[in-house]
Amino acid sequence: MNTTITSEKIEINKRMIGKAVNVLRKDGSSWVGEVEGVKDETTLTISDNSGNLHQIDLFDIRSLT
Repeated sequence: MNTTITSEKIEINKRMIGKAVNVLRKDGSSWVGEVEGVKDETTLTISDNSGNLHQIDLFDIRSLT
């Protein structure tokens, strides 16, 4: 993959840091967390209400705003 495109995707995803999101689980349930960081172009680090960090695929979240 082109590293310029990858870098651009990461920079776009960084705009989500600090935002509240709804995390959709495979079993159909969900939980609300806050984006803490970006691991790569498709993975975000999200904290839950207990402060635990989770690596979540970008396609498994929905914005709350």
